[in-house]
Amino acid sequence: MLNFRQIEVFRAIMIANTISGAARMLHTTQPGLSRILHNTEQRLGILLFERKKGRLIPTPEGIHLFEEVQLVYKQIKNLDWSVDQLIQGKDQVLRVGSSPSVGRTLVPNVLRSIKEEMPELKVDFTILTVNQLVDYVSLQMGELAISLFPPNHPSIEQKLLTTGELVAVFPASHELAAKDVIEAADFQDQPIISFDKDTAHGREIVKFFDSVDFEPEISAYVRFAESACALVESGFGIALVDEFTVMGNAFPGLIVRPLKSPSQFHSYLLRHSGIPLSNAGRVFCQHLDQAVADWGKTKLS
Repeated sequence: MLNFRQIEVFRAIMIANTISGAARMLHTTQPGLSRILHNTEQRLGILLFERKKGRLIPTPEGIHLFEEVQLVYKQIKNLDWSVDQLIQGKDQVLRVGSSPSVGRTLVPNVLRSIKEEMPELKVDFTILTVNQLVDYVSLQMGELAISLFPPNHPSIEQKLLTTGELVAVFPASHELAAKDVIEAADFQDQPIISFDKDTAHGREIVKFFDSVDFEPEISAYVRFAESACALVESGFGIALVDEFTVMGNAFPGLIVRPLKSPSQFHSYLLRHSGIPLSNAGRVFCQHLDQAVADWGKTKLS
């Protein structure tokens, strides 16, 4: 049996017709190729070339072997093409789910950067509630999910990505825009867009107002932080949301201010614990880690 190096050298000599030409093709030395050719003929027990006046003339056996080698190289070329298509994401679909907050800016930015690296990849991106995220990952409806709330499920593996805070948002014309840090007392007599007390946002907001002796004036309840920001934009009131919702200047018409006693929200990457990631899934995780790191640097600057 011939190894790939012997086949490669034989093919180069057939194409170049000389040892020197083959050496240039393969970026190596002539003596090295001569030794490989000699060992190849010895192993086969047949001559592949006749040496005449410094040139190599292929024997009938050499010509026949070359035809077979060309077929092998065609298959290798087809294999290279197939591998390249896999790398670019051809005929692959990456299914990613997300909580609304991180699904507004963070995840879309990551998917855009992946598309630049894997232009043939198709993406299925879904915004999900907390309850939907569990089924989405555990039932393999999607490969990956990003959530602000870690589910307690034996089939779901979770990785802490980063931590964000509860922040105040209000129109640029609002009187609180003059303050650098917002306190609970600043919300007195202010119409507030809030969340149900049984939600993660709602629980943090209740804790935020524990230090004051007045009841917040709730003008509206919403389910998602994006809805709260949209109502703030319309002049419906002011709101407290997680900072993932407003990252990347997602609502340019709104002012975002930190709180004196902020609550923290964690973001998690979720995947099925028993299913290996696809190449696209691994690339997504790499880009997600980089996006989170870049965001962290922006926060600290």
